[in-house]
Amino acid sequence: MKEAYVLLDVGLGHVARVLAELSQMDDVALADAIAGCDDVVARVRARDEDSLARLTDRLERIDGVIRMRVCTMGNWAARDGSRVVTSTSGRSASGRTALLS
Repeated sequence: MKEAYVLLDVGLGHVARVLAELSQMDDVALADAIAGCDDVVARVRARDEDSLARLTDRLERIDGVIRMRVCTMGNWAARDGSRVVTSTSGRSASGRTALLS
């Protein structure tokens, strides 16, 4: 299992409900409210890029989530050896994986 941090921008009054939903997800190791540009941080687990993409698709559908950023940790590498970073912005985003070299 590999881990990543997910930073969520949540609509006003939705933080408690988003945290409650995150706490019910098996792939979420921890979630907490934070202050700053984002409202919630979650540490998630995924087997591979595809699992991470499916998880971020689920997270972006949580009612109240406006935007999210996913920051991979440690040993994530894409097939071509570049680092994997997934980023979404708003509900219209697909949550697809972008590669940084």
